[in-house]
Amino acid sequence: MQEGELFKAKMGISVYIIFALWIIIGIILLAYLLYWVDASTYSSEASDFTFLLILIFLTMVLAPIVALLYMANAVKIIIKEDSLYVKGLMGVKYDIPYSSIRGVREVKDAVEFYYSMTASSMYSIEIRYGQKGNKITTEEKVNIAPARKEEFLAKLESKLPNPGVYTKSNNRKEDLPVTHGSANYTCEEANALGKLSLYLMAATTVVLIAALVVIIIFFNETIATLLVYPLLIPALIVLFGTRSQAKKVQEAYDGNDGFAVKTGYKKGKTIGFGLFIMSVSIIIAVAALVIIY
Repeated sequence: MQEGELFKAKMGISVYIIFALWIIIGIILLAYLLYWVDASTYSSEASDFTFLLILIFLTMVLAPIVALLYMANAVKIIIKEDSLYVKGLMGVKYDIPYSSIRGVREVKDAVEFYYSMTASSMYSIEIRYGQKGNKITTEEKVNIAPARKEEFLAKLESKLPNPGVYTKSNNRKEDLPVTHGSANYTCEEANALGKLSLYLMAATTVVLIAALVVIIIFFNETIATLLVYPLLIPALIVLFGTRSQAKKVQEAYDGNDGFAVKTGYKKGKTIGFGLFIMSVSIIIAVAALVIIY
């Protein structure tokens, strides 16, 4: 554990709304299957119907609760003696010397919120640090949303060798353009693709569950049970296909290849959404074939 004063992250209201909707949809599906669907009508074995109920509970009720608890506790911000330490999702870490900080400001950045591993709210604090080189800018940024924001900013300002880098908001947060998330050639692009892969996999999984429920209602859950694991393959393809591009972007960044970082990021998003559309189409096509034939 890093030594210093710990500040936990503040979760944005949109995070709670997204997870609440996810859980509500799961509960509605469970209620429908339990109270409006006769298990004996759609099942040759009671265990098949029970398996489906457990699957929906795990993926649409328990999973979002666990994910929310993880997000609430994974992001940590620590003001150390000589540096600012930030730990984000999926093991992302930053240890920023105060002497390297070039700018601090409050922003409203929806793109950074959805793609960053450290910003738990679209109303965040942007910290820019580093220096500029010849081939590629090494000035990086990290967005954070500490729960005790005013106290955090006061302590951070007291640590800065040049307090002038802190731009006070005057109770007004700056709205950044939607292109802001891809404006700098930094490892944030790789982080963005990594987070995008998780969103796309989650969306694919929701489509998969919906398809399985439709198969049960119009056909039977024995077939649905057999299709669960094969149809999980497209979701995994979306995850690992997009993350492989994130790895290439990180390698380009490490090699100071700014052009490759920029093109790799755009290519990664295109591949990710392409795999998502392909996977969803496969799931829907399989479900339609089962119901029709």
